[in-house]
Amino acid sequence: MLGQVTKRVQGVRWGLVILAGAIVVGGLSDSVAARPGAIITLSVGDGLAMAGSAIQCGVGANSGYGLPLRGKTYIVCGPSTQVKGGGYVAVMESDGRVVILSIKTHKTVFSRAPQAVVGRSALRSARIGDVIVLTRTSILCDVITAGGKPTLICEVVDGKGAVRPNSYSFGISDAVVSSLRWDAAKKVHVLQTWPEG
Repeated sequence: MLGQVTKRVQGVRWGLVILAGAIVVGGLSDSVAARPGAIITLSVGDGLAMAGSAIQCGVGANSGYGLPLRGKTYIVCGPSTQVKGGGYVAVMESDGRVVILSIKTHKTVFSRAPQAVVGRSALRSARIGDVIVLTRTSILCDVITAGGKPTLICEVVDGKGAVRPNSYSFGISDAVVSSLRWDAAKKVHVLQTWPEG
Protein backbone atom coordinates (compact mmCIF):
# COMPACT_ATOMS: atom_id res chain seq x y z
CA MET A 1 0.00 0.00 0.00
CA LEU A 2 2.95 2.35 0.64
CA GLY A 3 3.75 2.56 -3.08
CA GLN A 4 0.12 3.36 -3.85
CA VAL A 5 0.12 6.05 -1.15
CA THR A 6 3.30 7.62 -2.56
CA LYS A 7 1.79 7.65 -6.06
CA ARG A 8 -1.42 9.15 -4.65
CA VAL A 9 0.52 11.89 -2.83
CA GLN A 10 2.20 12.94 -6.07
CA GLY A 11 -1.12 13.19 -7.92
CA VAL A 12 -3.34 14.59 -5.18
CA ARG A 13 -1.83 18.06 -4.64
CA TRP A 14 -3.92 19.93 -7.25
CA GLY A 15 -7.10 18.26 -6.06
CA LEU A 16 -6.33 19.37 -2.51
CA VAL A 17 -5.83 22.97 -3.61
CA ILE A 18 -9.34 22.88 -5.12
CA LEU A 19 -10.70 21.12 -2.04
CA ALA A 20 -9.10 23.63 0.31
CA GLY A 21 -10.77 26.43 -1.63
CA ALA A 22 -14.10 24.65 -1.34
CA ILE A 23 -13.75 24.25 2.43
CA VAL A 24 -12.81 27.83 3.11
CA VAL A 25 -15.80 30.13 2.93
CA GLY A 26 -15.40 33.85 2.27
CA GLY A 27 -12.55 33.80 -0.22
CA LEU A 28 -9.70 33.14 2.20
CA SER A 29 -6.47 32.05 0.61
CA ASP A 30 -5.45 28.43 0.43
CA SER A 31 -2.31 26.54 -0.45
CA VAL A 32 -0.59 23.21 -0.21
CA ALA A 33 2.99 23.21 0.98
CA ALA A 34 5.72 22.61 -1.57
CA ARG A 35 7.79 20.49 0.81
CA PRO A 36 7.34 16.76 0.30
CA GLY A 37 5.35 15.36 3.16
CA ALA A 38 6.03 12.37 5.30
CA ILE A 39 3.80 9.32 5.22
CA ILE A 40 2.65 8.66 8.78
CA THR A 41 1.15 5.26 9.54
CA LEU A 42 -1.19 5.10 12.54
CA SER A 43 -2.62 2.06 14.29
CA VAL A 44 -5.33 1.65 16.90
CA GLY A 45 -4.28 3.49 20.04
CA ASP A 46 -2.07 6.01 18.24
CA GLY A 47 -2.62 9.75 18.47
CA LEU A 48 -1.71 12.62 16.16
CA ALA A 49 -1.25 16.35 16.72
CA MET A 50 -1.39 18.72 13.76
CA ALA A 51 1.56 21.13 13.95
CA GLY A 52 0.55 24.78 14.19
CA SER A 53 -2.95 23.82 15.30
CA ALA A 54 -4.91 22.77 18.37
CA ILE A 55 -6.41 19.85 16.41
CA GLN A 56 -5.56 16.37 17.67
CA CYS A 57 -6.65 12.97 16.38
CA GLY A 58 -6.80 9.47 17.76
CA VAL A 59 -7.31 6.06 16.20
CA GLY A 60 -9.69 3.65 17.93
CA ALA A 61 -11.68 0.50 17.29
CA ASN A 62 -14.92 -1.18 18.30
CA SER A 63 -16.40 1.45 20.64
CA GLY A 64 -16.50 5.13 21.47
CA TYR A 65 -18.51 8.32 21.26
CA GLY A 66 -21.83 6.49 21.68
CA LEU A 67 -21.59 5.29 18.06
CA PRO A 68 -22.15 1.74 16.73
CA LEU A 69 -18.48 0.99 16.05
CA ARG A 70 -18.29 -2.76 16.73
CA GLY A 71 -15.83 -4.33 14.29
CA LYS A 72 -14.72 -0.93 12.92
CA THR A 73 -11.54 1.09 13.13
CA TYR A 74 -11.97 4.86 13.13
CA ILE A 75 -10.11 8.16 13.30
CA VAL A 76 -11.54 10.95 15.44
CA CYS A 77 -10.25 14.54 15.23
CA GLY A 78 -11.12 17.65 17.21
CA PRO A 79 -9.76 20.50 19.29
CA SER A 80 -7.32 19.55 22.04
CA THR A 81 -8.94 19.03 25.42
CA GLN A 82 -6.94 22.05 26.55
CA VAL A 83 -8.94 24.32 24.21
CA LYS A 84 -11.81 25.98 26.08
CA GLY A 85 -15.29 26.33 24.63
CA GLY A 86 -17.34 24.18 22.35
CA GLY A 87 -16.73 23.09 18.84
CA TYR A 88 -17.02 19.79 17.04
CA VAL A 89 -15.22 16.52 16.54
CA ALA A 90 -15.16 14.58 13.28
CA VAL A 91 -15.14 10.78 13.09
CA MET A 92 -14.43 8.67 10.01
CA GLU A 93 -15.17 4.97 10.32
CA SER A 94 -13.35 2.29 8.32
CA ASP A 95 -16.52 1.65 6.28
CA GLY A 96 -16.54 5.29 5.11
CA ARG A 97 -19.17 6.76 7.43
CA VAL A 98 -18.44 10.35 8.50
CA VAL A 99 -19.96 11.62 11.75
CA ILE A 100 -19.69 15.16 13.16
CA LEU A 101 -20.45 15.47 16.90
CA SER A 102 -21.02 18.61 18.99
CA ILE A 103 -18.63 18.84 21.93
CA LYS A 104 -21.15 20.92 23.92
CA THR A 105 -24.23 18.73 23.45
CA HIS A 106 -22.58 15.36 22.66
CA LYS A 107 -25.12 15.01 19.84
CA THR A 108 -24.56 14.00 16.24
CA VAL A 109 -25.03 16.94 13.86
CA PHE A 110 -24.03 15.04 10.69
CA SER A 111 -23.87 11.35 9.81
CA ARG A 112 -23.49 9.97 6.30
CA ALA A 113 -22.20 6.73 4.81
CA PRO A 114 -21.45 5.84 1.20
CA GLN A 115 -24.14 3.81 -0.57
CA ALA A 116 -21.89 0.76 -0.80
CA VAL A 117 -20.21 0.45 2.59
CA VAL A 118 -17.06 -1.35 2.58
CA GLY A 119 -6.30 5.20 25.02
CA ARG A 120 -3.44 6.52 22.86
CA SER A 121 -0.05 4.91 23.01
CA ALA A 122 1.84 7.92 21.62
CA LEU A 123 0.99 11.30 20.15
CA ARG A 124 2.66 11.76 16.78
CA SER A 125 2.94 15.11 15.01
CA ALA A 126 1.83 15.80 11.45
CA ARG A 127 2.91 18.80 9.38
CA ILE A 128 1.64 20.45 6.22
CA GLY A 129 2.15 18.05 3.32
CA ASP A 130 2.07 14.87 5.41
CA VAL A 131 -0.21 11.94 4.58
CA ILE A 132 -1.68 9.81 7.35
CA VAL A 133 -2.45 6.14 6.66
CA LEU A 134 -4.64 4.12 9.04
CA THR A 135 -3.46 0.51 9.09
CA ARG A 136 -5.91 -2.14 7.94
CA THR A 137 -8.37 0.49 6.66
CA SER A 138 -9.02 2.42 3.45
CA ILE A 139 -8.75 5.77 5.27
CA LEU A 140 -6.11 8.29 4.19
CA CYS A 141 -5.75 11.82 5.55
CA ASP A 142 -3.81 14.78 4.14
CA VAL A 143 -2.53 17.80 6.07
CA ILE A 144 -2.93 20.95 3.97
CA THR A 145 -3.27 24.70 4.52
CA ALA A 146 -6.76 26.13 4.04
CA GLY A 147 -7.52 29.74 4.91
CA GLY A 148 -4.04 30.09 6.34
CA LYS A 149 -4.67 27.31 8.89
CA PRO A 150 -3.39 23.73 9.04
CA THR A 151 -6.31 21.55 7.92
CA LEU A 152 -6.71 17.78 8.03
CA ILE A 153 -8.75 16.16 5.23
CA CYS A 154 -9.72 12.49 5.70
CA GLU A 155 -11.27 10.34 2.97
CA VAL A 156 -11.90 6.73 2.01
CA VAL A 157 -9.82 5.53 -0.95
CA ASP A 158 -9.83 2.55 -3.29
CA GLY A 159 -7.01 0.01 -3.73
CA LYS A 160 -5.11 2.43 -5.99
CA GLY A 161 -5.25 5.28 -3.47
CA ALA A 162 -7.89 7.31 -5.34
CA VAL A 163 -10.87 8.85 -3.54
CA ARG A 164 -13.89 6.58 -3.83
CA PRO A 165 -16.75 8.08 -5.83
CA ASN A 166 -20.00 8.67 -3.92
CA SER A 167 -18.20 8.78 -0.59
CA TYR A 168 -18.02 11.22 2.31
CA SER A 169 -15.06 12.97 3.89
CA PHE A 170 -14.33 15.62 6.46
CA GLY A 171 -12.00 18.59 6.80
CA ILE A 172 -11.06 20.04 10.18
CA SER A 173 -8.99 23.03 11.32
CA ASP A 174 -8.89 25.32 14.33
CA ALA A 175 -11.54 27.45 12.59
CA VAL A 176 -14.08 25.02 11.10
CA VAL A 177 -15.06 21.41 10.56
CA SER A 178 -16.66 20.57 7.20
CA SER A 179 -18.58 17.58 5.90
CA LEU A 180 -17.76 16.79 2.28
CA ARG A 181 -19.20 14.55 -0.43
CA TRP A 182 -17.38 13.16 -3.47
CA ASP A 183 -19.81 12.60 -6.37
CA ALA A 184 -19.70 9.90 -9.06
CA ALA A 185 -17.24 12.03 -11.07
CA LYS A 186 -15.01 12.36 -7.96
CA LYS A 187 -15.75 16.08 -7.62
CA VAL A 188 -15.99 17.34 -4.07
CA HIS A 189 -18.96 19.23 -2.62
CA VAL A 190 -19.06 20.94 0.78
CA LEU A 191 -22.24 19.76 2.50
CA GLN A 192 -22.01 21.82 5.69
CA THR A 193 -19.52 23.62 7.92
CA TRP A 194 -19.52 24.24 11.67
CA PRO A 195 -17.31 26.73 13.53
CA GLU A 196 -14.76 25.44 16.01
CA GLY A 197 -14.68 27.22 19.35
